[in-house]
Amino acid sequence: MPSDIQGHIEEKHREPVGHEIAVDETEQRRGWGLKLIKTLMDEVEFERVDEGTSLRMTKYLRKSA
Repeated sequence: MPSDIQGHIEEKHREPVGHEIAVDETEQRRGWGLKLIKTLMDEVEFERVDEGTSLRMTKYLRKSA
């Protein structure tokens, strides 16, 4: 049985993503997806790639009894 689930997404764009999430949701309606990802996943890594951003997510699975 695997011990984790990993996802990897790459997006081409001109503006940096991931580190500009508003703390107060009433300030900004954008960025909720990244906030959810950071809340639900155990590890989230952002990396700049040639023409955009790479996002790697990891969720560790609990062992069943």
